[in-house]
Amino acid sequence: MSAFPQKRISATNDFYDFIHPTKRMETVILWDKTRSKGAWTCVDPKEDITNLLDGLNYMTDIYFSPNEFYKWRLGKNLRRLTSFYVDVDCRNLDNLSSSDYNDYIINVLQDTLKKIDDLNIPSPNCVVYTGRGYHLYWRFEPVGAKCLPRWKAVMKRLIEVIDNADPACTDATRMMRLPNTYNSKNGALSDIGFLCDDYYTFDDLCNQILPHTRSEIRDFRAARAKRGLEIKKKTAGQRGRGSIYERWYLVYQDVQKLIVHHFTKNKSESVPEGMRDRLLFHAANALSWFTHKEALESEVKELAAKYFGSLELSKCLAYCSSVLKRASNTKAGEEGELRYKYKSETLYDELQDLIPSELRSHMRALVSSSMRKDKKAAAQRAYRQNRGAVSRSEYQSNMEKRKREAEKLAKRGMTKSTIAEKLGVSLSTVKNYLRKIVAKPTIKEVGAREKNQGSKSVSLYSGRSPELFVSVSVAYVVGCLQYARLCFFPLNKSKKKAACPAGQRYSQILDSS
Repeated sequence: MSAFPQKRISATNDFYDFIHPTKRMETVILWDKTRSKGAWTCVDPKEDITNLLDGLNYMTDIYFSPNEFYKWRLGKNLRRLTSFYVDVDCRNLDNLSSSDYNDYIINVLQDTLKKIDDLNIPSPNCVVYTGRGYHLYWRFEPVGAKCLPRWKAVMKRLIEVIDNADPACTDATRMMRLPNTYNSKNGALSDIGFLCDDYYTFDDLCNQILPHTRSEIRDFRAARAKRGLEIKKKTAGQRGRGSIYERWYLVYQDVQKLIVHHFTKNKSESVPEGMRDRLLFHAANALSWFTHKEALESEVKELAAKYFGSLELSKCLAYCSSVLKRASNTKAGEEGELRYKYKSETLYDELQDLIPSELRSHMRALVSSSMRKDKKAAAQRAYRQNRGAVSRSEYQSNMEKRKREAEKLAKRGMTKSTIAEKLGVSLSTVKNYLRKIVAKPTIKEVGAREKNQGSKSVSLYSGRSPELFVSVSVAYVVGCLQYARLCFFPLNKSKKKAACPAGQRYSQILDSS
């Protein structure tokens, strides 16, 4: 490891420029562990962080976020990844003397670097001595948050091969100790040493650290598609079942079925003319969605050599030249998709004349819209039947049986909750069953009953519920009105107002009237 140029720095600003070599696009988080209030600081990309970092030199327990976020340190707010980092804690330090303390950490670090070199893993750009261990940094050109799954795979690999590495480093929101600050656990000052001034690219580091390169992984997926196997979430990373990558996986399988069918039917060394360009183009386009750009051309060549023998290789690549160009220009982790994204109806219209009748039932992606609806409806019916669903007629028949049973139990005096428990239905369902036999009389029913009894009634309030209805005698109302007229409007104005004679009740006056 001595072949790398050694360079010592002491300012936190120098280290920050090392981690963020390009212009910062989003927020960086700083954490002062010693403060209970105001410990967290979000540094906006428009703010000048130089003076802030200068003030943090030789302070205690200061941490920073190597990655960049939108406003706050959350996984969903991640915007850019800047480096791989590993936190290694040296054990059994309490039994060592102060003179052997640093020598032990350096020896452990040298063993780690030797192991990394033996595994053909690139050497870290920077080492930070933290007082009780060290941090290793692999700096690369910043990439977007879409590269997070692959970033985590590399972090898991580094933690697996490095002894005593902290597994929590696989978290992209991890806070790391800022160099040139003190460690409160032992009072040591974190120190920095550069191993290499240059920085890597993200893809180069991933291909050298992971057991398989992206091309090899995508080759595995192409091999699975050729064998007719289902796509697996474990195989496809985050691009698993139900995604656009699974859809193109199925498209490739259907196109391959057509290629094999016509190749076998022709009984020659090639697919017949008139269909070679379409089949090869759509097979290559489907492959471009789940095969890496570096492996795509080799897959197309292999497919052409196996099923399109009568066609020159240069013509095969010419048919697929736009597919290869678009796939190579589409960069992982960045916005702007350039690959062909055909609709299902468009693909079916392009290839429907090549689909024989015996293969239509075996197609999963190259199907018409009506057949897709039928398949979806059949799948939904099967799903509902597996969960215990029944037909509409059977459901209504069972409901009528339960309703009659509920009425019988109600007439025996059972409560609604007991009936619901016995029938295995909800309480509201039982209430609906018994609504007709226990319903209260309505206003119309009360009026009809009074009319049948021969007494007239009037409503003093046009209420809509039986509680607001008041039924009174017509004669009583007339008597009240006559008494009010006599009291307030006497026939002879010279006389005094009529008053109720002593000892005579109002009811007697009303009755006499």
